[in-house]
Amino acid sequence: AQHDQAEALVVAALEEVAEIGVPTLITVGDTDILTPPAHARALHERVRGSVLHIWPEMGHAPFWEIPEAFNRLNREFLEAH
Repeated sequence: AQHDQAEALVVAALEEVAEIGVPTLITVGDTDILTPPAHARALHERVRGSVLHIWPEMGHAPFWEIPEAFNRLNREFLEAH
């Protein structure tokens, strides 16, 4: 029953993100187990015009592990939009 409820929440959330109408940057580490790349791809497919960046050889915290590169990517995205 809990699994069904969790699945229903995921489906509802994915439907809602399709309404996002602003530039959106989605980043994920390619080995992230907390928010796997498959989830990021699902968001990217539903958020019109979004940009997806998958960090190679990175887990859940590129903002800590490679802050310069992470900040550069975010700054470039923000400056472009």
